[in-house]
Amino acid sequence: MRNASPSVYPGKRGKCIQLFTEAINLHRAGMSEMAMQVCRQILTIDQNFEDAYTMQGNLFAEQGKFSESIDCFRRAIQINPKNLSVHVNMGLALLNESHLDEAEIEFQKILSINSGYVPAINGLGVVMVRKGNLTDAIRLFQLSLIKEPAQPDTLNNLGSCFLELGEIESAEKEYKRAIQLLPNHLDALFNYAKLCAQTGRVHEAMQIYAHLIDVNPNHAPAVINLSKILIDEARTREAIDLLSEAVKYNSYDPEVWYAFGVALKERNEFTSAIEVFSKVIELNPKHHAAFVNRGASLREINEFSAAIRDLETAKNSQEADTLATLWATYAALYEDTHQDSLVEEAFQKSIQFNPNDVNSQMNYGVWLLKEGRFKEAWLFLSKQTQNQGFNDRSLVAQHTCLDRR
Repeated sequence: MRNASPSVYPGKRGKCIQLFTEAINLHRAGMSEMAMQVCRQILTIDQNFEDAYTMQGNLFAEQGKFSESIDCFRRAIQINPKNLSVHVNMGLALLNESHLDEAEIEFQKILSINSGYVPAINGLGVVMVRKGNLTDAIRLFQLSLIKEPAQPDTLNNLGSCFLELGEIESAEKEYKRAIQLLPNHLDALFNYAKLCAQTGRVHEAMQIYAHLIDVNPNHAPAVINLSKILIDEARTREAIDLLSEAVKYNSYDPEVWYAFGVALKERNEFTSAIEVFSKVIELNPKHHAAFVNRGASLREINEFSAAIRDLETAKNSQEADTLATLWATYAALYEDTHQDSLVEEAFQKSIQFNPNDVNSQMNYGVWLLKEGRFKEAWLFLSKQTQNQGFNDRSLVAQHTCLDRR
């Protein structure tokens, strides 16, 4: 976008450039809506003022209105087809609207004019990631970095491709390079923290997540991931403190509220958990996991009818973990209400949806033991202990089975 002195251009052109300079200054001052109004004013004077369309496209993109931004960029390109940066913006807007084929065509069009244009190479790399062509994406990001090595965003994207392919060392190398170039690169820090947690470096991951939250208290994914680690580390009280602060900054984010509810439920604060899960459902009425966990919490305070209503609402979930929790809760409800003929099937469904859920497997083994089915309990618990490494409770149950077989 140009920023020339109006004295260079007399008459209508000079007036438009003067107004456009005003729009730029308004945008820099954070007054985007006023900048948009000035752009509209410019276009009433000169319908072919390319930069006004480009700025409108950028302003719409900042607001997440990518369909409107595409219309503006398309108009700017009609006026000046050789402006490669507008073509890139058009490609990115198409990408954000998930028009992957059109975005690919746009970036390829740029590269047919200038094969070394780095923003287009990166844009095409992102299209390849979204299409699942990680090998092509890696090739493009590496080409981009040969041309311009100091690109933290591209290094982060390259690291994520390697991580997706299970190439942990390569991923770590690229994340570290990105962070070295830009120490507070939020995406690279977040991805590196995830990699640390994935590779067992839990305390390093916790430190990075804590730093991210210090830098940006609104970083909901960092808050959620740190809270999960704290719960796994039996530091649930700290997780609750973290999340009770986080919901102040992310009051409209159902996932932060959901994590808060999970932490409260984990600490057996069921009444508070029910309130928080209700908040999640208010923000997202289709949040099946919130219904399941509210149902599980209601069951803990003997509100069986309400619990069943919540579980029934979530039965059409497509998420395996949610369905595993749902059926584990049904198994407990059936036990509570002495519907013994339904308990086993519920446990089996829970384990089917999440074979790695140690709690469901343990509870099923203990239920078999209660039912006097000692040999079955022994065989099941022995097998699962081998596979999962159960805790002391499983060993006690196994010894009980051994005594009674």
